[in-house]
Amino acid sequence: MSGSGTTSGGRAPRSLAMANVLVAGLALGYLARENREVLVAHLPALSLVVLVVVVFVVAAGRTLLRASHHVENILDAEFGPDRRR
Repeated sequence: MSGSGTTSGGRAPRSLAMANVLVAGLALGYLARENREVLVAHLPALSLVVLVVVVFVVAAGRTLLRASHHVENILDAEFGPDRRR
């Protein structure tokens, strides 16, 4: 089933992801401009929340990468390293 349409790369998924990031950035910029006083008043708490979110995202990324490598090792052991063409 080599032609299943599930590819890990390509222009369309990357373009869609970049468009999503652009829209999210524009929306956050608009909200920050509209609520500038609130952001300045609560800057320490918001900074702490951003730090916690970044640490969580990095940890989740590392965990997913480690799990991916683990699955690849299992599949290589089961089917051999020549299973990927």
